[in-house]
Amino acid sequence: MVASGVPLEGGQSTHVSRKGAFIMAKRNLYQTVLPGLALLAFSASAAAGESTGAGGMAAAAVASRWAHILAAIVMLGGSVFLRFILMPSVSEAFGQEGHARLRPVLMRRWRRVVHTCIALFLASGLYNYFMVTAPRHAGQPAYHALFGIKFLLALAVFALASILVSGRERPSPVRANTPLWLGVTVGLAVATVLIGGIMKFM
Repeated sequence: MVASGVPLEGGQSTHVSRKGAFIMAKRNLYQTVLPGLALLAFSASAAAGESTGAGGMAAAAVASRWAHILAAIVMLGGSVFLRFILMPSVSEAFGQEGHARLRPVLMRRWRRVVHTCIALFLASGLYNYFMVTAPRHAGQPAYHALFGIKFLLALAVFALASILVSGRERPSPVRANTPLWLGVTVGLAVATVLIGGIMKFM
């Protein structure tokens, strides 16, 4: 489907399809997310390296917290966008054929973001728990029980997200019903965030 004709020098014209323009916009979006995550990781490392003693621990804790929150925003927000906006819109505008053509390109780029977010989640989450929150909540079994539940839910989210973006050719029952399992992933991620909110007030 041709969206527009743009005249070029020499009287030539080029036609850009809606699908091509949409893929280009998504590509630009993800190319800005990854450098931002890398910059955050570099800033956290620099803050921890330049500070010493209690100040250094505080700087590292803040940087770790920022990494954790940013990873949650990107991964959960991106998953909600994919499930409830992008996928239905592509199916409505281009049908199943267009959806099938877009999915490999989209998932290849989204995979990089997902894997980066998982690494940030694990590193920052474990650091926050063992170095910051666990000592503050010694003798509070309810807090540690909630952390265990939150951690297990997060592992389930990571596993489903990794399967959904996998580039393997082998058929997968999860990828075969992507809308359902992406919705399940979003639900588990929301539950993880809600438990984290409860823990903040304990």
